[in-house]
Amino acid sequence: MTVTGYPRRLMQEVGLTGYEPGCIECILRPAPVPLAELLAEASYSDQWLSRLPVGRVADAAICVFSPNQVGRPKGSSLQYVGGFGYRVVHPQWFERLIRGEAPRAQDKSGRESH
Repeated sequence: MTVTGYPRRLMQEVGLTGYEPGCIECILRPAPVPLAELLAEASYSDQWLSRLPVGRVADAAICVFSPNQVGRPKGSSLQYVGGFGYRVVHPQWFERLIRGEAPRAQDKSGRESH
């Protein structure tokens, strides 16, 4: 289960700036599971999951992605696991999309749909 919302308390605790709500993921489970299992479906996890500490379990996690900036990661009431680099997988596709240059969808016959 992923939860979205305005993370006011987290923002204050960790000194969050550059707030973009679409780049914060909250993951919840009904009971603790290994950290790698909990975070397996998080964005870009294929690039950083192997760097997680082994042996930790949790029932909740918060992943903060750019452009959000965390000023005091250890200032949270949550346990801080670390910061991991990642690369946006399809930057050229994304850039074309935001410029409005993405290809038009086609129907089953191959004609452009409007």
